[in-house]
Amino acid sequence: MDPETLRALQCDIAHWEAIADGKSYDDGLVGCRLCEVYDKCEDCPVGLAVGGCPESPYGAWCEHWRMRRKPVACGPDRRVVNARTQDLAIEWLSFLQSLLPEEE
Repeated sequence: MDPETLRALQCDIAHWEAIADGKSYDDGLVGCRLCEVYDKCEDCPVGLAVGGCPESPYGAWCEHWRMRRKPVACGPDRRVVNARTQDLAIEWLSFLQSLLPEEE
């Protein structure tokens, strides 16, 4: 993994650690460092692993918010609010962590 991608992935992991801890929120593409680095999903580590964010645990997180009676867009209201959303945030965080290269 090249240094720029590694830094972006580490930033996204830190961001989702804060979300899973209830200290931040999902601001979508605006807050995704990998999206800043890659123009095309298929070139991103998430895309290489599973095809893109919709096919990853992030897709389940987004679907949860879309299926609510009042859908919630990315922003301050899209945060951990209960056990289900915490589980979804942790699943996405764990997935991102799994993309880190093994230390040598």
